[in-house]
Amino acid sequence: MSGRVYVVDAGSSGIRGAVCDVKKKEISVIDTKILELPEFPGELPDRIRQMIEILGGKSSQNIIVSISEGIYVRNMTFPFSDRAKVEPLILYDFGDQLPAEIDDMATTWTYWHNTPNSSLVLCAAASSELVSNIINTVTLNGGDVARLVISAARSCSLAPVPEKYSLIIDIGAKVTELSVVTAEKTVMSRTMFSGIDNIISALSNYSPMDPGSIRNWLITSGTVSDPAPGEEGFEELIREEIIRQAEDWRKFILYCNGILPAKIDNIILTGGGSELNRISEFTSQITGLPASHASIVGVNLPQSWISTVSLAFLEEKYSSDICDFRRGEFARGAGDSLVKRKALTVLLSMMIFFSSLVVSGIFSMKKMETQERDLLGLTALLSKEVLGKRMMDPEGITRTIKKKSKQNKGDLSKNPIPSMSAYTLLGLISKNLPPAKVAKKDEGDTSDKKDPKEEKKDKPDINPAVGKPPLKKTPVDSALKNKEEVVPISEITLDITKIQIKPGKITITGTVEKAQDVDEIIKGLKRIECFQELRPGKIKTVGSKESEKREFTLDITMTCL
Repeated sequence: MSGRVYVVDAGSSGIRGAVCDVKKKEISVIDTKILELPEFPGELPDRIRQMIEILGGKSSQNIIVSISEGIYVRNMTFPFSDRAKVEPLILYDFGDQLPAEIDDMATTWTYWHNTPNSSLVLCAAASSELVSNIINTVTLNGGDVARLVISAARSCSLAPVPEKYSLIIDIGAKVTELSVVTAEKTVMSRTMFSGIDNIISALSNYSPMDPGSIRNWLITSGTVSDPAPGEEGFEELIREEIIRQAEDWRKFILYCNGILPAKIDNIILTGGGSELNRISEFTSQITGLPASHASIVGVNLPQSWISTVSLAFLEEKYSSDICDFRRGEFARGAGDSLVKRKALTVLLSMMIFFSSLVVSGIFSMKKMETQERDLLGLTALLSKEVLGKRMMDPEGITRTIKKKSKQNKGDLSKNPIPSMSAYTLLGLISKNLPPAKVAKKDEGDTSDKKDPKEEKKDKPDINPAVGKPPLKKTPVDSALKNKEEVVPISEITLDITKIQIKPGKITITGTVEKAQDVDEIIKGLKRIECFQELRPGKIKTVGSKESEKREFTLDITMTCL
């Protein structure tokens, strides 16, 4: 979007502001201003607001702000080319490198697909409080920050050949910022704490002139000269300091060339320190790459303003390719939704508070709380046993029992109320197991034989004419099938080792002398009416020689429990 743009660049030595008219790729600079940095970092948002007012952009929506102080920048690599895999890991790895909790920081990053098997991400973080204060201070004054970027974003539009990798060196007063740019995107960045002030400090120790006079002389008449006989000491100091800083730049170039898919092709110098005479020549000699100064079509300003003015391009493009803090909770338009979420949170908190107040009043007495807890626990236990699920609502339990009783009336298999207890069922199983085999005794052994007369005496006399009275049918007998279905069962030797009873299923484990005895057990248990299906498991041989037996498992499906 073309139009009037207000730029504020908060650097390491001062705050620069400019009013620009942007038309496609051309910029017309209307006005420029400079303010000193505040004494305390917490006053930075207010100083930015002052700059916007001075520029006349108090109510503008097209305000670009760049910050460098309090920013943490990291170049991170990941062994994936899939962006969906990379992004979840960014905050996890980046958080370990920050001096504060990641939740207290505002984060942003530029994703750069490096190779088919790796990705390079330029990450930046700043205090959430700082970002919020800058945005709110400008917003309350009637304006709106369109972009809040890190200082490395200034280099996006300064590379002369977008298709190649260029190193933008912004030499400031206290720091020098190195940024690798390709395809109008900053892919790597590093800040070095050295700049033009290092040269001024060295000259101040050598010369009786004050630092302000030395700075003016350095900007107007300073130069980087080759070694020569009879040269002054300050010439050697300037040359050595520039060589030392350029050597750090060369090391960064070697580091980037080892990571990037292609090598850095050229160097672009900008910033106040780049105005030093012949600095580009020395940079080329040390790094081995062609070096030139940054330029913008239609802008005739010193190098100290070029990078600041280039921020005006960010209003129109690079929406997703710059480290912009106006994302997530700080995105434009997110303030309204944030207010709504806060209002909803307050409303829910009030509802919870009053609900807790009511509950506390009802159960204020300790005795009532104890009784209610015990009764609810007992209700849940009983409902679990009867209905198969925990229920604590008496009315709900009543409705469930009536509904199921009505639906399953007369159907034993679907009745939710047990037709017999587990104890009764065990007695029923014991009654219908095959009779135990009695060991044969010798014919001469008459110790257990009784006299026929005594046996006759033991039997009660029954009048045949009267007969036996009819017996009342018991619940156990009702679970047995008709006598016509009863089949003869042979005697066996049976040891029951385990009976496991669950709702709808019984598992019996034991040993017999031979596998055919299991069939006799099944014959007996089939007499029980509520036993629907009897499935024998694998039969194994246990013991040895005389004590050898067959171990069996029998699974029974039932409806009576």
